[in-house]
Formats: sequence, C-alpha cells, structure tokens
Amino acid sequence: MHTVSSSTPIAAPQQLVWEVIANHDFYAHWAISSQVTLDVKGTPDPNGVGDVRVSRFGPVSIREEITMFEPPNRMAYRVVSSPLPLRSCCSEFLLVTDQSNNGCTLHCDIWFELMIPLTGPIMRRLMNIYAQRIVAGIAGEAVRQAA
Repeated sequence: MHTVSSSTPIAAPQQLVWEVIANHDFYAHWAISSQVTLDVKGTPDPNGVGDVRVSRFGPVSIREEITMFEPPNRMAYRVVSSPLPLRSCCSEFLLVTDQSNNGCTLHCDIWFELMIPLTGPIMRRLMNIYAQRIVAGIAGEAVRQAA
C-alpha cells in the first residue's frame, strides 16, 4: 500500500472550507478534469455517502464514491473505476479548526495499491501532484469566498 499525505493551513473558517470540499461542482475548476458530474446522489445529502461523481479528462473518466461524510470535519471516497493502473485507491479529507487564527488545517491522505510492479515512484509522484492541485484549489476557493 502506498500513501500520499499533506497538511495545508487555510485562512478561512472550517465550515466554509467544508462547503467547498463537499460541493462537487467546484472540482472541475481546479482539478485536472474538464468536467465533474454527479452520477448518483448520496444520502441524506446529495454530496454525501453513496454519492458517485465522475471526473472526465477528455474521453477518459474516473468514478469516485463517497464512503464517509461527517460535516464539517471528514469526507472520504474510493475510486470505483479509473484508467490508472491502481487498485484499492481511497482518499480522505480531514478538517481541523485552528482556534488561533479563525482558520483550519486540511489534511489529505490518499492510499493506493499498484497493479504494475515498479511503478510506485511514478504513481506516488502523479498522486502527489493531484493531491496538491486539489488541496490548493480547495484552499483558494475557500479563501476567495471568505474575502
């Protein structure tokens, strides 16, 4: 099992950052994908557990299912289908309030197994780039909305 982790302080209230994380409509603005759509609505929140979102990269798509939805602290998902040579790919966002500056810290962890031996360094690098882009997008959108 391989892991990519990051922790990013965000100068915006935790509830606002949560609203950005939970809204799949924002993801196409900063993810590598050109379009993100909701394929199956979650319960009880449409973006909650059971939600299946599809990220499209031209003709290629990745399907992710929300597996944990605990507002305003934690959301996790697993990749249901992907063209990447990965299996058992899961990710979790955890928000922790920072009382000293009215902001919060976003912890992002991604776990995955490889389908092709010896591709670990390349896949960790790709997943790290993806995680950095998503977290930077979440932080940027939340700070923009807080301003």
